[in-house]
Amino acid sequence: MDYTGALKALASLKGPVDAFFDKVMVMDKDPRVRANRIGFLGTLHRTMNRIADLSKLAK
Repeated sequence: MDYTGALKALASLKGPVDAFFDKVMVMDKDPRVRANRIGFLGTLHRTMNRIADLSKLAK
């Protein structure tokens, strides 16, 4: 696996992910909307963890 390329690709998502958290109410009143947004975050998390356990960076 090209870890350098994969990490660069993840880093390029910083702007869109920041905008998502700034502009989107994840815990929407509509259960379907809320589930979709939580599902999106889960997919993003799983994708990132396939490349690296980024939680290790916080320590």
